[in-house]
Amino acid sequence: MLTYNMDVTPESVWKRTTPSEAELAQPYYCTEAGVFYAQQHFSTARTDKESYLLFYTLRGAGLIEQGESHVVLSTGQALLLNCRTPQSYCTAPGQSCWHHYWVHLDGAGVAAMEPLLLPGKKLTPVQLTGVK
Repeated sequence: MLTYNMDVTPESVWKRTTPSEAELAQPYYCTEAGVFYAQQHFSTARTDKESYLLFYTLRGAGLIEQGESHVVLSTGQALLLNCRTPQSYCTAPGQSCWHHYWVHLDGAGVAAMEPLLLPGKKLTPVQLTGVK
């Protein structure tokens, strides 16, 4: 199941691709990516998707929820989410926007990184410095 409210501005970009057999054999491959200039009422809720989702916040903040984990992803922070478990994300309460890059990716290389980026399967934001 997927529900969403695409409250994004027109300059937002969403690209999709169907990976070839050769791409699927790689340690990492992308199926969708974009940049969303999400406004106050942006939201998505999904029960499952065979991929990981990587977020990076440019401005504002997003609220990501999965199971008992709830995190606010602020400017300059990145987060990896395993979409095989129900999740939701939205512009954080009290924020007027959540401008963020996002990419659905998968592969053995991403799965191998999961213990480092999702320790104990708990949502763990990472603060990135020097990224523009």
